[in-house]
Amino acid sequence: MSAVRFSAIANLAALSALSFSLATPHAALAAKPSEPLIFSAHDNSAFDTHAFDVNKAGMVVGFYFDASYKAYGFVRSADGSYTDLKDPDAPTATFPRSINDKGVVVGQSTIDGWAQGWYYNIAKDKFKPVRVPAARATFAESINNHGVIAGYTYFYPDPTKPTYFTVSGFTLKNGTYTLYSAPGAIYTYIRSINDKGDFAGMYTEAGTYANHSFVQKADGSFTIVDAKNSINHAATIYGLSKKGDSVGTCSDASFNNWGCYYTAATGAVSEFSAGTLGSTSPWSIKYSQVVGFGYDASTGKNRGFVIRKADATGQD
Repeated sequence: MSAVRFSAIANLAALSALSFSLATPHAALAAKPSEPLIFSAHDNSAFDTHAFDVNKAGMVVGFYFDASYKAYGFVRSADGSYTDLKDPDAPTATFPRSINDKGVVVGQSTIDGWAQGWYYNIAKDKFKPVRVPAARATFAESINNHGVIAGYTYFYPDPTKPTYFTVSGFTLKNGTYTLYSAPGAIYTYIRSINDKGDFAGMYTEAGTYANHSFVQKADGSFTIVDAKNSINHAATIYGLSKKGDSVGTCSDASFNNWGCYYTAATGAVSEFSAGTLGSTSPWSIKYSQVVGFGYDASTGKNRGFVIRKADATGQD
């Protein structure tokens, strides 16, 4: 299998400023039986396309930037057709992040300079807000098939010190918000929740400011998952499967980032690429499919991808 470097995304606010650098792949370890699906929104290679999640029906969600760098959400159906998602409160700054099997999408939009979460029911064609009470910004990152939403939020605990903020994870279930902070954390970012109610993300330790990936299970158990790749660089978790496997990013010796798949049962980390893309940034693992985006040197834009787990890792 091959692996390609890519630049990681730390949070939504950084997306518009990111630039990806092309890298050469490592030597192939094994032939892949099929090629990944690589696409641009509306089949327009001029659109900078970021894909984040997929459901059982093969619907992929993400967003794209047009030539004016306005951001529009999209749903790509299994037949290759596209539907734009535009938050009425921010039609040119709409960022979908996750979709469940019932066709409910969650994400956030930029309103007055701040992220405000929402969920959108495709069948009803209606946006509703996801706003943690008293929070300055709310990032709705993931939704499972039970309708539980997870993400993170910014708070200013002291209004007299607006430069000081904390970041807490949250879940939203049956209309009730529950805040979450990892043990000893000053910042906690929940990126993904699975159908068991387990969720995963990253946190920053108070005092040391060390970063760690973690999994918090529905039974209350907490695990630090500082998985290492072949050169001992830690992988960051963005997507969590029902089995507890995860996908995210890890780095090479020059701190260029790679797609990594972490197998919970064995602790193994598999590096992978998505076809000819010069970067591989995976954000979701569902139904044995990994979804994300990467840099296409031929267009100078990012493109979405869907790759089978077996093709990414060499294991079923």
